[in-house]
Amino acid sequence: MTDTALAGFSLPPEVEAAAEYPSDLHQGFAEAGLLRAIVPDDCGGLGLGNLGRAVLIEEVAYVSAAVSMIPQVNELGCTPIAIAGTSGQRQARAAPVARGELYASYGLTEPDAGSDVGALRTRVERDGDGWLLSGRKAWICNVRRPGFGIVFARTSPDGKRGLSAFIVPTDAPGFEVLGAEPATDVFVGHGYSRNNPVERFMRDAKVTQLYEGANSIQRLVIARHLAKTARAKAERGRSRLNAAE
Repeated sequence: MTDTALAGFSLPPEVEAAAEYPSDLHQGFAEAGLLRAIVPDDCGGLGLGNLGRAVLIEEVAYVSAAVSMIPQVNELGCTPIAIAGTSGQRQARAAPVARGELYASYGLTEPDAGSDVGALRTRVERDGDGWLLSGRKAWICNVRRPGFGIVFARTSPDGKRGLSAFIVPTDAPGFEVLGAEPATDVFVGHGYSRNNPVERFMRDAKVTQLYEGANSIQRLVIARHLAKTARAKAERGRSRLNAAE
């Protein structure tokens, strides 16, 4: 895609200053076929794979990091369906996202939990043929738009292993949005200085260290995994040594 074509995906200053969701740009992604890059190929997707999607997002972010969140957030909401959804769920949810008809969101973060998913408190219990979820989420994009959210809730007390993902339509009974607009809108409007865009550039750069899990938490998670792997390797070594003796 040329720089001229990408220029059409820049965020107008007045939209950014007003912290408005750029619905016209979202529709522009759909009309250009770019939202097809974020859904499975059996749902009308392009079959680009992770590298292709990363290139798309990188190119859009070159023009506007804020606007690059449009494909990123919708992809995040479609990924659990792509991994574990039924054929019917893929066609009913992911395919309309590719056409720009629905918005997808990802309901993981809570007021007191996010990077540490084991601390999630949202609960779920059986309610007849369905499920009843109760809890609060925070910093979730797209929830004011027609579509669905992938909401993570606790089905058992077993830390992060006790979590399940549920497809929740944004017009479901009891679904309520409080406070500010989605995180994308907050980031592009909050703390913005119209006279000095460097502040916005810095904020766009720093937010990438936060919205997929704060760096400090990611380092902790990686360290725990490496330690667990090292202990398992050492235990296997001791077992082989005992067997040899």
